[in-house]
Order: sequence, then C-alpha cells, then structure tokens
Amino acid sequence: MPLNADSILDSVKKVIGFDFTYTAFDLDITIAINSVFSDLQQVGVGPPTGFAITDNTALWSSYTPRSDILNMAKLYMFLKVRMAFDPPPTSFALEAIQKQIDEHVFRINIAADKMIELLDQDPIKMDLAQASSFSVILTSSRSVVAPLNPLNQQELTLRVEEGGGGSFDLAWATGTGGFVLPVISGSTSVLDKRPGAVNTIKFRYDATDTLWHYVRNDIVYSGGGNCGSYTNCW
Repeated sequence: MPLNADSILDSVKKVIGFDFTYTAFDLDITIAINSVFSDLQQVGVGPPTGFAITDNTALWSSYTPRSDILNMAKLYMFLKVRMAFDPPPTSFALEAIQKQIDEHVFRINIAADKMIELLDQDPIKMDLAQASSFSVILTSSRSVVAPLNPLNQQELTLRVEEGGGGSFDLAWATGTGGFVLPVISGSTSVLDKRPGAVNTIKFRYDATDTLWHYVRNDIVYSGGGNCGSYTNCW
C-alpha cells in the first residue's frame, strides 16, 4: 500500500524517518502531533474547538481549507515533532531549527490575521480557502451567497461598512451552505445601517446542518462612538 501524503500521521512519520507502516511509536507521535495542533490553535489556526488525531485516517485536507496556512502548518508540524523525536546533536543545529520554527509561527500569525477586501458588487462572494475574514464597503444593498470551502466549526468574519448615505442592507443566502440569523422585530437584518457604521459580523459553520450560524455583530458608529454588540444597538 503506497503512502497517503494527505494522512497527517503517516506524512509526519515519513518526515521524521519512520516507515509509515511501522506502528510501534504511533501513540508517542500522535501525542506530539496533537500538542503541536494545540500550539497552532493558540495562534488562531484550525477549527476554533480544536483539532486532534487518533490514527492515520485523519487528513490534512480536513484541518484547514487555506492552502497558504496549510503549507506553513505542515512544515511547522514536521519541525516540532522532529525536534521531539530526533533533536540535532549540536547546539548550532538546534538553534537553526528553532529559528525556522519561530519564523514559521510569525508567518502563520500574519496569514491567520489576513482580511480580504471584497469588491462592492452583487453578489458578495467569500472563499474560506483564501481567508476567514473579509471586509466590504457598501454603496448599495447586496446579496451574500454561500461561502465556499467551509469546515465544521470554522468561524467567519465579515466587516461591513455603510458607505455613502448608508441604509444599505444585505440579503443572506439560505438553504445549504447559507446563513441562520436572529429575527428581531420580524426582520433578519443585523446591520446598523447608519452612514459610516461599521458592522463586524461573526458566524460559525455547523457541518451537521451545513449552515453558518450567527454569533454576534460588533458595531462601531463614528457618529456616536462604539455601539458595542448588536443587541446593545437597538
């Protein structure tokens, strides 16, 4: 049976010098891998509820849809686990590897914080393979289609600024891959639509019902200071 490069456990074993069919140290390697996933969660990478493996069936493609972060996370994982199982014999080599690890943490942090500026066009489209945070300045009411490449329990942030004279709204996709929003006074509009108001709306994806569930909207309005959370603004 050939090596499955998408298998987290098997690929890590290969990089640190073990044949992927040799299982005597699987428990030790699994513990080390899960420790690194905990480290990555602390810098905002991976599902917000955490990620852990139990065997070689867990896949890299299930960890994050973002290829830019995934490639850096893989190398970070390989370096950290290798340091645990096969540390270099000299302090010079140890320092060099630690420098690589620190550099990758820095780069992962930057990538995780990336916010993509969307074009103000209809419909508004988001791809979670590119980022998990997006922003748009509205100059008209728009529709928002179901985001691409979601993972279970992944969080999505959309920063919406009311441009021009304001009063612009968003029509959110419903059904598979769509959004579930609160109903306030018979409406599912969660935007503060005053001119210049900035809405930072957060959702969390549930793969069991394939829907993005509303979490909160943090609103800043320059005409009246920080408006706080959505429920405090109405």
